[in-house]
Amino acid sequence: MKTTFLNAARAAKAAGFAFLATLALLAPATVRADAVNIRSWLAGKGVTVSDCVSGDGYLTDYGPEKLFDGVNAVDSAADAKAARWLARQNKSSSAQVTIAAPDALFSTENDGLALTRFRLYRYSSLSDSYAVKRAPATWTLYGSMDGTTWEPIHELTEDNYIRWDSATEYVEFEIPQESRIAYRAFKFQPLKSHLEITAPNETLGWYNGAMELELYVEEAARKPLLNLRELLVSAGVTVADCVTGEGHYANNPNDYNGPDLLFDGVKETTATAGTRWLAGQNNLDGVSVTIAIPKEARGNGVVGHILKGYALYRNINGDSGRRRAPRTWKIQGSDDGVQWTDIDTRSEAVAWGSDDSVKSMSFNLPANKTSYRQLRFVPLSSGAESVSWVSWKVGLQEIEYFVEEDITFQGTCVFFR
Repeated sequence: MKTTFLNAARAAKAAGFAFLATLALLAPATVRADAVNIRSWLAGKGVTVSDCVSGDGYLTDYGPEKLFDGVNAVDSAADAKAARWLARQNKSSSAQVTIAAPDALFSTENDGLALTRFRLYRYSSLSDSYAVKRAPATWTLYGSMDGTTWEPIHELTEDNYIRWDSATEYVEFEIPQESRIAYRAFKFQPLKSHLEITAPNETLGWYNGAMELELYVEEAARKPLLNLRELLVSAGVTVADCVTGEGHYANNPNDYNGPDLLFDGVKETTATAGTRWLAGQNNLDGVSVTIAIPKEARGNGVVGHILKGYALYRNINGDSGRRRAPRTWKIQGSDDGVQWTDIDTRSEAVAWGSDDSVKSMSFNLPANKTSYRQLRFVPLSSGAESVSWVSWKVGLQEIEYFVEEDITFQGTCVFFR
């Protein structure tokens, strides 16, 4: 008897991205084909599936390729052992299995596979008496476009773990439409087995085992995101006219550090005069920089822009540039400049490093679905709280916002009598 469990996936979480090129690919996928098991999709392209699979933490003879060998039911103990994946995840190591589609299978850098649902089979009780006990009960399933930067697609914690039993051969989960984002690689990372949760003192519970992982995917393309500054420039808008701010620093007419410099397109330069924004208050209360998207920059039917990611570039002028880089902040959105909504809050200090190796940081916001006509950056603290002479002078060289158009449907209504 097979028992199927359905559960809505959590929305994708925000994750830091190492490269802006990756960040610009984070819009929801546009589906082009019917869902198919990724194993069948790869085989249909003439690819050897096992060549696409890798993993860590597995036991000898029970490697990650077993999780995608197409065997989800067996008739003998020998077949069960030959077809199962088994990993040992203890307190000092983690197990994971990755399947990646070769880049050569896609026509553009935006093409990928959107996960619509997946099914996990525990290994057969014919193997031994620990089939149910070793079945993964909590996990995270990730997606990636480059195999380096990973986003969580589906997670199970101890609050909602899978309660396996002998009658449950597999569990199945549907991915919500809004979370079906195109990826080229998927990573399954089991966290705790059924036994580790129900009997945490038993060391056998550190083992995780499964017979097969079926990922059902659709060919998809990601909508490219728009750099907000470039959008304004292409619309013939003077960017500086769209920017306002409170609390910037200027100690003389020749040392201007105004808010418009955050969107002047100048970044990654050691020059400071006329290239950077610098806050200049004894504390950061009321300090902010706002950029508005005027009507002439919105096309027909565009009611606003959805922030999907952003990048901050710090001043590259030695120690003070690092110290003045914001450590905590908020990004807010508004339609009227009066009522503001928090889009992203960084309340835990972001580390820029002790040298010049970290010059920019990128942040992905795939879960944001709300459009706005104004975006506001609100610094909350700098990296120099212990150094009085720069602690209140938060500074940045540039902010880049990556947005998606929010288009209102327009059609013709026909009335019949």
